[in-house]
Amino acid sequence: MPRPLLLSDQGSDRGTGYDLSNKLVRRGRVLVVGWLDAPAAPGQPARVMLGAIDPDRRARIGQLCLAEGVDNHCGPALALEPSGRLHFMSGAHHGAFLHRWTDAADVLDPEAWSDPEPVGARASYPSLICDARGALHLAYRSSQGARWQLAYRRKPPDAPWTDPRALAESPMPGYSHFMQSLRVNADGTLHLVFQFHYSATGKASDCLTYAAAHITSRDGGLAWQAADGSAVDAPVSMANVQPFCRAPQGGLRINSMALDGQGCPWTYVVHPDCPGGRLYRLAPQGSDAMAPGPALDAFDLRGGRSMAMAFDRAEGLHLLFAQHPAGAATDWFDPAQELHYARWPAGRPPAARPVSRLTGPDASAAHWLPVLEWTDPSAAQATPRDGLWYVWTQGLNRGGIGGDNANALKTRIWLSCLDLRSEGDGYQ
Repeated sequence: MPRPLLLSDQGSDRGTGYDLSNKLVRRGRVLVVGWLDAPAAPGQPARVMLGAIDPDRRARIGQLCLAEGVDNHCGPALALEPSGRLHFMSGAHHGAFLHRWTDAADVLDPEAWSDPEPVGARASYPSLICDARGALHLAYRSSQGARWQLAYRRKPPDAPWTDPRALAESPMPGYSHFMQSLRVNADGTLHLVFQFHYSATGKASDCLTYAAAHITSRDGGLAWQAADGSAVDAPVSMANVQPFCRAPQGGLRINSMALDGQGCPWTYVVHPDCPGGRLYRLAPQGSDAMAPGPALDAFDLRGGRSMAMAFDRAEGLHLLFAQHPAGAATDWFDPAQELHYARWPAGRPPAARPVSRLTGPDASAAHWLPVLEWTDPSAAQATPRDGLWYVWTQGLNRGGIGGDNANALKTRIWLSCLDLRSEGDGYQ
């Protein structure tokens, strides 16, 4: 693999956290990257960063702080219109996102960006996409009210954001996390994958994931359909959900989805009874679960959820995950975690090729929270020939349930590329 490029040594302890937000966008001959830097000093805000990279030279052009956030949940989401307009949305933690955009060729010119527009109330975890018409679609967690909801909004071209609509709701009051993943394929179909993660006590430390679901919209977010094609009676709940994966005892871990060459979403789910996880193909005729093969079965992935997945234009499937090099189970954060790479050749993945370790060994700091650039191999602009770029965080963690999410601990943010031309995936 190419030598990684250091983007920042001031990263937040979740500098590249939450792969449900797109953080890598190609715009002309520039790769735009978003991440979160830590507060400069205790008590100060986190810094939401944007960087520009020359992918041909594999060199930094520069960086810009476009927003500030309350803690380590405030990393950015990026989206690109077909016209070239770049959208930036800062994350939030029970607050308002900040939306900005630019048409300028120089994304590092602070004067070329629109004024920040607040979006949402008591919002967290933005999953932002743009369709071929230039409409923006946003899914996020709303913690308004006793039962937290998965909210959806859209912004038609040259129009304001619509009012939020609840697409799912926690069955219990208190903490919940939907881990929602939103994508759009070449025919304009919106795909939304989400989980039900909750507890009877309402305490975050007691929560488990009991089910994962997939719904779609073929009219730009106006109407939504369940897995069997029936209209969604929103908000979806545990009482009426049509899950593609369920664990009555709790303990699922779901990953953000990736689109294949037919525009069909795939995701990776770790089940409490299946330590190595399963690949799910979420086809219109029904979901299909597949064993990933012995290379992944050697890893116990039940303790964490730090993965990223993408297809290349030759239909190869690529998975990055953070885990102990020996395959042992770890907590969601563990300093022993290193970044690993698995891939499946083109076509229906029967089994992953041998897993490669990309980082370490480094027992003093985790290499985790990978984010792969998003792809849609069915789109006109499919995966570029130079490969798939990705970012990750190297460092320790002080945030989390019961931790200090507003901490000023510094980490390193790295950028690298899966060089597909040397991997035998049809790029000769």
